Amino acid sequence: MELLEFFLLKIAIKADPDETKGLDGALADVATQPFGPVMLTIVSLGLIAYGVYMFAEARYKRLTPPN
Repeated sequence: MELLEFFLLKIAIKADPDETKGLDGALADVATQPFGPVMLTIVSLGLIAYGVYMFAEARYKRLTPPN
């Protein structure tokens, strides 16, 4: 068993659903860090860039039928 699989299995067994935060809790924790607002700005710019890329790909990607 690889190391990553071991950690994922360990987390799955020990995880407490009442302690999980979700995306809003994770972003709130990042915001409280010393450079939190800067990190959130970088993450948001990355998500915006990815969204623009996906729209461009959807518009200009050529689809070819299978042979």
